[in-house]
Amino acid sequence: MDSDEVEGSRIGQFQARRGVLMSREFREIGRISCKFGTMMFIETLICTEMNASGVSVEYGVAIRLSEFNRDLEVTSESAGYLDPDEVSELIQAIECIQGVAQTIRDENRDYTEVSYRTRGTVRFGFYQRDNNQQVSLYVGGLPSFLLERQEKLLSLHLQLAMKHLTDRGMPPYL
Repeated sequence: MDSDEVEGSRIGQFQARRGVLMSREFREIGRISCKFGTMMFIETLICTEMNASGVSVEYGVAIRLSEFNRDLEVTSESAGYLDPDEVSELIQAIECIQGVAQTIRDENRDYTEVSYRTRGTVRFGFYQRDNNQQVSLYVGGLPSFLLERQEKLLSLHLQLAMKHLTDRGMPPYL
C-alpha cells in the first residue's frame, strides 16, 4: 500500500493501523480480463479491529490489478481501495465519462484525457488522440486498458460489491 493510499481512503487508513488485532475478509465479486495480459479483480473488503475497548468495522471495495507474462506468472500487482461512498461516485463518473467519450469519439483531437480520481489511488478515464480512444483504469501506477464496453461490466461488479457489503451488515452511507 503506497503512502497516497494510506492518506486517501478510510479503508486504506484502517488497514494501515499498527499494534492492533485485525481481521480482513475478502470476497471476489468479479474479474475483468483487460488488454496486454492484465487482469482486474473487484473484491469486497471487511476489516474488523479488536481491542480492549471494543470492536471497530470498516467496509470497502478493493480493485486489484495483476499483470501476467506468457507463462501466466504474476509480474506485477497493485491494489486500490474504495470507501463505500466513493463506489457510487465512481459509478456515476464512469457513466459521465462514457457520455463524454461518445460525444467526442469521431472528433480529430490533439491528445485529450478525461478522468476521475478517488481519494486513494484509483483513477478511471480515457484518452483520445486524433479519433482513437482508449479506456483505462489506473491503480497506483499500474494501468489496465479495458476493451470496448468493459466499463459497464466494471460498474456492474461495483454495484454487486455494494450489495454484498450491505447483505453483510454494512450500514447505509449517505
